[in-house]
Amino acid sequence: MARPPVRTINRTRRKGPVRASASVPGSGTAVVDARTSLRQGRQALTKLQDELDSLLTALRNPGSRLDPRAPDRLRDVTRLAASALASLPSL
Repeated sequence: MARPPVRTINRTRRKGPVRASASVPGSGTAVVDARTSLRQGRQALTKLQDELDSLLTALRNPGSRLDPRAPDRLRDVTRLAASALASLPSL
């Protein structure tokens, strides 16, 4: 008797992207805290970049005057960025 042809079954399946919360069970609040910290850090760094861009623009234009509050704003934004990055959990 002849055997029927053997069918192979492809057992590999494509997996979707792995979510951070799926890889660490029970750490939902840690993921939310990390996302919040990352968002705050990104916003603070964006503000810092904006302040530096405006300062560079003023310095490149010989006829413009620097805003006397620029150093204070730059200092405040730098503190905000440092604080936001320091609050990130170790990844």
